[in-house]
Amino acid sequence: MSIKVICLFPRWYLSKNATDTSYYSDIEVLGERFGIDVVKIKSLKLDLLRNGILIFSYFIYRIPFLRSILHNEWFIRLRSSITLKSSQLNQANVVFSNFLLSKKPLEVPFIFEYDFVEYGATPEIRNKIAKNLKLPDDIIKYTDLIVVRSNESLERLSKLYPEQAHKGRIVPSHYMPYVEPIDIEELKGKWKSIKPIRILFVGRLAKLKGMERLIKAVGDARLSGLEINLTVISNFAGGKISLPKWIWYYKSLSRTRVLEVMRESHIIALPTFQESVAKVLVEGMAQGCALIYPDWYPICNYYKDCGKAVNVLSAESISAGIIELCRNSEKLREIAHNNREIFINKYYHRKIGQKYVQLFEEALYLKSNTKKSA
Repeated sequence: MSIKVICLFPRWYLSKNATDTSYYSDIEVLGERFGIDVVKIKSLKLDLLRNGILIFSYFIYRIPFLRSILHNEWFIRLRSSITLKSSQLNQANVVFSNFLLSKKPLEVPFIFEYDFVEYGATPEIRNKIAKNLKLPDDIIKYTDLIVVRSNESLERLSKLYPEQAHKGRIVPSHYMPYVEPIDIEELKGKWKSIKPIRILFVGRLAKLKGMERLIKAVGDARLSGLEINLTVISNFAGGKISLPKWIWYYKSLSRTRVLEVMRESHIIALPTFQESVAKVLVEGMAQGCALIYPDWYPICNYYKDCGKAVNVLSAESISAGIIELCRNSEKLREIAHNNREIFINKYYHRKIGQKYVQLFEEALYLKSNTKKSA
């Protein structure tokens, strides 16, 4: 039987780079490669409502004494749930969502993908994220399976919603069909000579992702005698940053071109203050790069031994991490080779795609058994 999956991904009018837009395109490719009919729900009302809520949240958050509105029960329910009509499902076998919940039980299986664990470099950031991740208790029960990225997120799901914990399934990465591991001979060639050491930063929200401290850290490492080049790919969506002349800079590159720059790099540095999974680090692992990543929980667990964890609030800590990695070239080379293997065994789209197909099939099986028992 051919599986038809309807995705509850609204169309974002405010940003061509919205995560949901690119993610849905990747899920479409999954469908093409695995013989699954993947379509997006068509609802102008849904699109307008989601964009309206986004605009409302954007402005309310900038008025401190009104921010509490964003965490009120009525707003959480409005933000994270919708009523689906039978006509909108169009004979779907499975409904898949990475944010929106259904206000009512559905006749077809409902797979919900979410990150339940709070994250961030400071207590203030973690508290804000925890509030933003809150979901209505009474409607999460209408899910059939819940996809999370890690054991940490699964544990948090169990703590917040113990009656739903049995639905949790781990898929360690988004489906990324555009990422292929670097050819092994190309990898060996890249690491024959590491002078200068090439460090790469990729991120639209450069300030939030710690680029200012990274620049100082790399500058200090260069003053210690290390030959290091730093390349930055960012459009500075979160605010402009002044760049020294010695930095290679790209405002915007295609996915393909970003991966090409990664293949030429030795280290991917992302000393971010706020990040859930950090796909850019996974992409860097595929291209045979070592990582500079945050030492805060849970992201420090995700990339343990894949490079160096640093205190992102301290340029001195970031610099020390860079110097430690770069002064042991053999260890650095070994980490980079291991990262490629970790990617192939854990994050490669062939494995991730199979996991999603198995989830769609499992959801159908579970729903079918539930109907029979009823």
